[in-house]
Amino acid sequence: MLELVAGTHFEGYSHCLMKVFDKNQLPTKSALCHARKRISYRFFSDYLFSMLKSHKARLPLFKGLHVFAIDGCSLTLPRTKKLTQVGFTGRSVSSYSESWMLKGYLTLCHNVLSGTTHDLHFSSGSDEISDAKDMVLKLPKNSVALYDRLFICKKLILAHHNAQNYFLMRVRRNSFTWIQAFLESSIKKKQTTFLGAHLTLIKVRCDGKAFAYLTNLPSSFVSEKQISRLYQRRWEVETSFKDLVSTMKLEQWHSKSLNGVLQELYATLILYNIAKLSILPYVPKPKKRLPDEYEKPNFKLILNYIKAHIKKIIQGKQAFLKNIKKLIKHSTEKRIHLKRTYPRQIRSPLSPYKYNNVLLAWEA
Repeated sequence: MLELVAGTHFEGYSHCLMKVFDKNQLPTKSALCHARKRISYRFFSDYLFSMLKSHKARLPLFKGLHVFAIDGCSLTLPRTKKLTQVGFTGRSVSSYSESWMLKGYLTLCHNVLSGTTHDLHFSSGSDEISDAKDMVLKLPKNSVALYDRLFICKKLILAHHNAQNYFLMRVRRNSFTWIQAFLESSIKKKQTTFLGAHLTLIKVRCDGKAFAYLTNLPSSFVSEKQISRLYQRRWEVETSFKDLVSTMKLEQWHSKSLNGVLQELYATLILYNIAKLSILPYVPKPKKRLPDEYEKPNFKLILNYIKAHIKKIIQGKQAFLKNIKKLIKHSTEKRIHLKRTYPRQIRSPLSPYKYNNVLLAWEA
């Protein structure tokens, strides 16, 4: 399966079978199809999470905290009878029609310091708030979750309060009346209690503009500079979506059933995490916490080497692991976390019709 998802440009079954089996004893494509039907996607799911659990002690921390970013994206699926039967639909374009290609909705909990995927939900409808709530309950107590402004709601604030872990959210003006009053005031920092949770509102200026954030972090964490740098790391989850879809070609499915799609989704994330965990020990550690300037190797170069030698690397062959170290050293470059204050660009006008498979944040 790893050879299958590692192949891009629709290389398909024949390509991966030739890599694994001897050419004189090459099985047919249908044999692999039938074999996949007998295996549940949970086999790949269990392997992914057991791999992450075994590397938990190696994951970097920020002041003793794991830092996660939770966000979602939509994935294009093939329109097949098996997928439509289990509830997948196209994106509504009017009250009478929908897009031909089906849409699946993926919510990721991404560890921004290690670059690995910590948790995920995949379904036929978009309800990122409920997905995030389920993930929060499984996060360790020494963790902080970063959210964009569409996630702020009572449900998530209560979830973090009950799970006794932390969050940092960018706020919307129309989210709560007490937040709107804070935004209209000249106060830069305010502590309040909401639904039994002790919260802090803080304004952060960036390129002449003021942005407001809500958090339940201890007061020692809440300063304008620290909140700004911490929230900056939320963009890593957006980068992971780009890596999965653009670099790893996640949307090039080889299956027509939900079980097969989930097999490929988890197998892709296994390959993604193998690459990230291989890079982690050899990246120079910054002298300062959350610096603006950091060092990072070429992820695509490392990934392509791992895909070409996946079997040997999983077996732990030292020669291939040493080559990964050399590639990381050769391709590591200094980079800067850029400030993202450019206004959001709308590529096309929003549809006047309500989407039938998307639950908006303010409806949660």
